[in-house]
Amino acid sequence: MGILIRFSFRRLFIAGAVIVLINPSLIVGSVWAAETFPEYEVKAALIAQVAKFIHWPQTSDSDSSLHVCVLGEDPFGPALDALRDKQVGGRPLTTERLQNLRFAADRCHILFISRSEKSRLTSILAKLQASPILTIADTKGFAQLGGILNLEIANDRVIFEINVRSSQIAGLRIDTRLLELVTIVGDELAGGK
Repeated sequence: MGILIRFSFRRLFIAGAVIVLINPSLIVGSVWAAETFPEYEVKAALIAQVAKFIHWPQTSDSDSSLHVCVLGEDPFGPALDALRDKQVGGRPLTTERLQNLRFAADRCHILFISRSEKSRLTSILAKLQASPILTIADTKGFAQLGGILNLEIANDRVIFEINVRSSQIAGLRIDTRLLELVTIVGDELAGGK
């Protein structure tokens, strides 16, 4: 199953502030509080922020855009389109909505799997397992099923679950600055315990 990691949006904000104070050239960008903006505006902003801490494998298109895709019903609306042309590591973000997985492996660097696809999650994740795609959802149990990043709301905060093993299988590397801020869930999986 892999290692699951939880942390709050507030910790990510603090980490961004610390990183900016230590090295202003690493500006993380604007941060929003869940209490102030609708849920999917916050989640869209978080996707862009988290992307700054993910390293994709070197490919021939490593200098091109980072493609953020949504599979299934789009809960973001215009909040996702607001990501277009924002920069992540010098690469502009683009957005696309998909109704099936046919082109996901060729087009997407980040794939948000909508709740409308909940009944197919196991199948979707199995098909994408070795693809260098950051899979994201906001569905309970997503990371336990093999998804990489789950965004849940708890106590008016966005809580992240990260499945490190799934990110390794996908060939993605999560920046240690992000990993240092988290609480590991499933300690029996950490450190060979």
